[in-house]
Amino acid sequence: MKAPRMKTKEFLTEAAELVRAQLPASLGTPGISGPNGSLVKLHFGDPKVHYEMWVRKRMGILETGLHFEGLAENNSRCLEAMRTEYADLVLSLGPEVKAEEWDRSWTRVHRPFEFDSLDEDLLIIVSGSVAQMVRVLEPAVRSIRGEP
Repeated sequence: MKAPRMKTKEFLTEAAELVRAQLPASLGTPGISGPNGSLVKLHFGDPKVHYEMWVRKRMGILETGLHFEGLAENNSRCLEAMRTEYADLVLSLGPEVKAEEWDRSWTRVHRPFEFDSLDEDLLIIVSGSVAQMVRVLEPAVRSIRGEP
């Protein structure tokens, strides 16, 4: 029996809470922005550096990832560190995860998921993947930014 479909806002709200529930207390509790339209963001103090889940229904893709959306030079520095100093961490997340420039100034470490419908099966997969990304990458993000 196929799991029932969920509305985008319901899916993203539940996904963000599931991610939070899977994180170790040592990271602290991330703030949640949204869901706004088709995306939700989780951040640890600076909303310009956040973990995002973005439902792109027309494309049948749910994009997840760590986004650097601050000043261009800081974003580039963070991306370069993810590609060099922390490349092993990025690689440990699987071959679908890519570290790349995304916009003229924004950068990201992301993974797309193809989907036919937003349902509980996808919710479990995506929230687990994002939680793993946060557990693996957030200590590196803090190190790159000179935070404890």
